[in-house]
Amino acid sequence: MSYRLVFAVVTCLALMGCRTNDPARERSENAVQMLVTTRTQLIASEQRVAESVDALRALTAAQGDLRPAFDAFKAKVALVHKEADRVRIEAEDMRLASDMFTTAWRNEVATIQNQQLRGAGEARAGEVRSRYDQIDKLYAEANRAFADYLTHCEDLKTYLSNDLNFPALSTAKPWLKQAETAGERLQAKLGELTTELGVTTNVLSPVPVPQHRQTTTSPSATTSTTLP
Repeated sequence: MSYRLVFAVVTCLALMGCRTNDPARERSENAVQMLVTTRTQLIASEQRVAESVDALRALTAAQGDLRPAFDAFKAKVALVHKEADRVRIEAEDMRLASDMFTTAWRNEVATIQNQQLRGAGEARAGEVRSRYDQIDKLYAEANRAFADYLTHCEDLKTYLSNDLNFPALSTAKPWLKQAETAGERLQAKLGELTTELGVTTNVLSPVPVPQHRQTTTSPSATTSTTLP
């Protein structure tokens, strides 16, 4: 468990003890806030990836001195590495937090004496658990996409660092295209994940939460939309 999640859990428990007589509502509100915050961070991650893909395209099309385009590409890839590390931690935080949230929910529903209400509560908790399972699956796919894209980028960095000239760039163009495709695939996976986080937010929230997306710089990136 990350220190960030430990702190969040301890704080949440303290707040539930000090501020409210409704711990179930507090847990739900905290779950919604985590989903909203995480989605915002993932949209920023998608933007960093889009910028790196743009830098990759600029390097592919570079004329004259190749060093500025190559240096810009390396700088953008370094930022994507940071996002990949953050998303890996974020995935574990989300998994642990969702396990605690849904387990507490099911334990409380089990105390309901009315059989029909208890059944409805169990069904509802199961629906939310399935959404979190989907989020977990999409995180795994995004992490694999990060690894694939960064492997392509690191190979290109090593190759061109040792031979930065137009013949080498021409030779590398098929692999530059493969890296571009991997970056677009990563953007798509992050987009799927942010969409699911938005849907799950509105499954839990008592008030509809607008799910606006910022337009990214990459032509292949997802443009501004509003989820239901």
